[in-house]
Amino acid sequence: MAVLAKDWVVNGILNLNAGRPFTITSADSAGTGQGRISRANCVGDPVPDGFNQTLDAWFDINAFRAPAAGTYGNCGANSVRGPSSKSMNLSVFRSVPLGARRLELRLETFNLFNWVNYGFPAASVANLNTFGRITSTLGDPREIQLAVKFYF
Repeated sequence: MAVLAKDWVVNGILNLNAGRPFTITSADSAGTGQGRISRANCVGDPVPDGFNQTLDAWFDINAFRAPAAGTYGNCGANSVRGPSSKSMNLSVFRSVPLGARRLELRLETFNLFNWVNYGFPAASVANLNTFGRITSTLGDPREIQLAVKFYF
């Protein structure tokens, strides 16, 4: 039994992200051309003290307005942060010598703890039905793979 338990190698990667910034946008009210978007107007704090961030309300949608016709919005780029994310990948493997050849046994897991990571909330004041709501996830659910590799 001791022969089976020795010489294993463990590798791991832990990714922790505090949340990437994103920009609140609006339809092109400045008239710069078809297909263009512009920034919204900031009129308040997007996450005031005591605000409870949820999937249906990631930020206070009342903190933003569409700019007046012929003007640009005053919100800065990347002024709001998206949700944090985390992932843990782990691999365990062992090489078994077979004379001049060897066999490698591998167990690899991706997103080991099956953490759910959410995407950005809808960021355009032009679509009030989804503005401020998170409707997507990022990354994959847990994946496990087992492999046997023969070196000759």
